[in-house]
Amino acid sequence: EGYSNHPIAGSIKEAYGKNIDMARLGKATECAGHGVEVIYDGNKVLVGNEKLMKSQNVAYKVSEGIGTICYVAYKGEYKGLYCVPCETFFTPSQLVDGKCPDCGREVKEVSEEAYFFRLSKYADRLLAYYDEHPEFLEPEIRKNEMVKNFFEKGLEDLCVTRTTIEWGIPILSDPKHTVYVWLDALTNYITALGYPDNKELYDKYWPANFHLVGKEIVRFHTIIWPAMLIGLGLPLPKVLLSHGFVLADGQKMSKSKGNALSPQDMVRIFGVDAYRYYFMSDVQFGHDGSISMERMVQVYNNELANTWGNLCSRVLNMCNKYFDGKVPAFPASQEQADNPLRDIAEGLYERYAA
Repeated sequence: EGYSNHPIAGSIKEAYGKNIDMARLGKATECAGHGVEVIYDGNKVLVGNEKLMKSQNVAYKVSEGIGTICYVAYKGEYKGLYCVPCETFFTPSQLVDGKCPDCGREVKEVSEEAYFFRLSKYADRLLAYYDEHPEFLEPEIRKNEMVKNFFEKGLEDLCVTRTTIEWGIPILSDPKHTVYVWLDALTNYITALGYPDNKELYDKYWPANFHLVGKEIVRFHTIIWPAMLIGLGLPLPKVLLSHGFVLADGQKMSKSKGNALSPQDMVRIFGVDAYRYYFMSDVQFGHDGSISMERMVQVYNNELANTWGNLCSRVLNMCNKYFDGKVPAFPASQEQADNPLRDIAEGLYERYAA
């Protein structure tokens, strides 16, 4: 409340509430040095705190380094179709009914001077990496999508700077250019760990065992990010898991449609364990999952209460009736018998902790 009149608060609120062009935030970022803490829609937004400013300084260096090491070596003119809310460029063939394939909003044609990352140089190396590390991208359907939609059509060089937006990180050698949002966003995975100046945490935690991302940003994490890492001579994440959308009654959730379901509300009704069980049993990983309160009630009653509840009740009653309430010892005669479930269970905690 104390920051409600600060210039940055209104700009952030307007951007969140109306999906306006993020260039409008240019004025707001002038106030970032004050370390403003803005509360918007129940979420805390930290702007300009010491850690953020330090991260930006590192990003300057990494962006300049990428310019040299990753062959962002030429300047040209970019003409493309740009979705403002998604901050993403698309080709005409990627649009759905002439609109953004991710959010369904209108796109606009953009033409401006830009620097380009020679992404095309990495096509063969990326495809070879996919073949050599089949576990890198799961589920496999996502890898097939990337190969068909981008590699088979010819991997194009990537526009990595903007001249029409001032709020981004400037290229120090050419400050009228600011780094395109995905280039500086992806480097946060390693700059947050201190790379390149203080590598103690970087050496401890990188490469990541897993990246878990939504299907709409798989391209950035399986093509652009690996190419950047290869160019920098750094190891790639071991596994990238891509999840689908959670749909409400078959439709994408949206505040404007009023069909969003709050996890907090569902947990209050069903409890944390039932909430987890529902998603583990009813939503297939990697695919879109349509959820509803009605379906959750059905799963809760039919599976947890009736099936599993009745099973637990019978087992406990038999244990009380025949074994004085004590779990009987495992028969020695069964120790050597094949038991796939036991094999899976033994050492499960140790494998998870490792």
